[in-house]
Amino acid sequence: MKEQKFVIKKGTIIKIKGLPFELVQDTKVSGTYENYKLAFSQSEHSLPKPDQAAPLP
Repeated sequence: MKEQKFVIKKGTIIKIKGLPFELVQDTKVSGTYENYKLAFSQSEHSLPKPDQAAPLP
């Protein structure tokens, strides 16, 4: 599986150990697309689907 870079949009709510955090700026992350989809399918967030996060060129 190929590692990719993604941007999670400003305003997205993420939880770390159950504590919510709002991203105050667009945030670059890297990983496989499958892991990215899995992470967003198992958590509460403000993106209805991971396709709204833009892969970096």
